[in-house]
Amino acid sequence: MLFAAIYVLAYRRYIFSLFDPFNVALVTSIFASVLMVNTVDDRRWWWQFFSFQLAFFLGFSRNKLPPSSPIRAEGAGKAYFSTLSEEMRVLEGAVALLFVVALAANLYLGATAGFPIFAGDAGMAKVSAFVGGLGAVKRVNDGIGVFVPCAALVLYACGRHKKWWLTVVLIEMILSCLNGSKSAVLLFVCVLATATRHEAFRTMAVTARLNQYARRLMAAAVLWAIAVLGIEGGVGVGEAAWHFLVRIVFSGDMVLHYYHPDVIAHFAKYGPMTYLTDMLNPILGFLRLVPYREPLGYTMVGLLAGQNSPDTTVGPNTGFYVAGHIYFGAVGGFFYSMTIGYLVSFVRKLFFSPPKLGVIAFVSLLTLSIHIAVLPIDAQYFVSLLLDTFAPVGAALAISYLAVVAATGVYGHDLSREAHPGWL
Repeated sequence: MLFAAIYVLAYRRYIFSLFDPFNVALVTSIFASVLMVNTVDDRRWWWQFFSFQLAFFLGFSRNKLPPSSPIRAEGAGKAYFSTLSEEMRVLEGAVALLFVVALAANLYLGATAGFPIFAGDAGMAKVSAFVGGLGAVKRVNDGIGVFVPCAALVLYACGRHKKWWLTVVLIEMILSCLNGSKSAVLLFVCVLATATRHEAFRTMAVTARLNQYARRLMAAAVLWAIAVLGIEGGVGVGEAAWHFLVRIVFSGDMVLHYYHPDVIAHFAKYGPMTYLTDMLNPILGFLRLVPYREPLGYTMVGLLAGQNSPDTTVGPNTGFYVAGHIYFGAVGGFFYSMTIGYLVSFVRKLFFSPPKLGVIAFVSLLTLSIHIAVLPIDAQYFVSLLLDTFAPVGAALAISYLAVVAATGVYGHDLSREAHPGWL
C-alpha cells in the first residue's frame, strides 16, 4: 500500500483517468518495487532500482497533458472530422483492407493450429500456436489488431456507416479473445478512454455513450481475465479470481529473474551496441537479414532453469529499470530511464495537443499513444509493435489512396487541410 500511495501521488497529475493505458506500466512499477524490497537482499540493488524509477519520473514529468474540457454534445454539428473528405475515403478503404487481412489470418490460424483459447493448455498455446509461418498471425494481431479498432472507433464517431464500424470493433475484440489474451478487452477500454479524452471527441454527440461503453467494458475486461485464468488452469471462479490478483502482484516479476549473481554476470558483457542490435532485431529479423534474438526475459528463465529448461520457454518483459542496467550500467541506465520517461509523456502530450491534423494522422497518433505505454515495459517489444503496425498500415493506405485517385481523379494536393478545412 505504501508504494501504491507513493506512485499514485507522484503520477496522478499526469494520468487522465482510471482507464489510462499508462496505468498498466504504473502498476508494473508499483509491484516491481514491492518485489524488490521483499525478495532482493542486497540493498545496493535497491538504490539502483529506485534511482531508475526516479529518473523515469523526472523524464515523464517534463510533459503535462493539456486540461480536459467538459463534454459538449451540442457541438456535434461542428465535428473536427470532415465526413465528406477524400482522406476519409482513403482511411475507410485502408481499414477495410486491413480488417480483411486480420480476419483471414485469424481464421487460417483457427483452421490449422486452432484458436489458443480452446487448447488443452491455453496458457502455453498462446506461445506454441504461433510457430513457423503462423508467427505472422501474432504480428498481425499485435499491429493491425490495434490500428483497426482505433480507426473504426473514429469512423464510428464520425457517423459514417456506424453499424459496420461498430461490428468491425466487436469482431476484432472477439478475435483478440480467441487468441487467449487476458488483456484482450482491456485494450479496447484503453482505446475508448484515450480517444474520448481528446478535444476532438469532446464535441461529438457519441462521446457520452462511448464513455459508458468504457465503464462497462472495464468490468468485462476483469471478468474476461479471470475467465482466461480459469480456462488455463482448469479451476473454478474463486481460484481463478485469486490467480488474477496474484498475476497483478507479479506483474513486475522481472525483479525475480534478474537480480541473481549468475544472471547479472551473464548480461555484464552487454553494452550500448548490444542495445542497438537488440532494438533493431525485430526489424532486421523480419527482413531476414539477421536471425531473431531471444528476448532478455526468456534468456533469464533459461539461465535460472538450467538443464530443466522446457522446450518452449516464456519469460517476463524487460522493464526499463532492468534494461537500463543491462545495456548502460548504473550511471547510463539512469539517463536511459529518464529518456524513456520523457518519450512516453511526449507522445501522450503530442496526441492530446496536436496541431490541426487530418483524420489519418489523428488515427495514427491515437494508435501510437496506445503503443507507447509498452515502451517502459519492454522497449524491444515496442519497436516490434511499431513495425507490425505501421508497415502494413502504410501499404494499405497507399493501395487505398491509389484506388481513390483512380475512382475520383483527386490527387494528393487536393487532400490538404486547405481543401477540406473541416478536418481535425
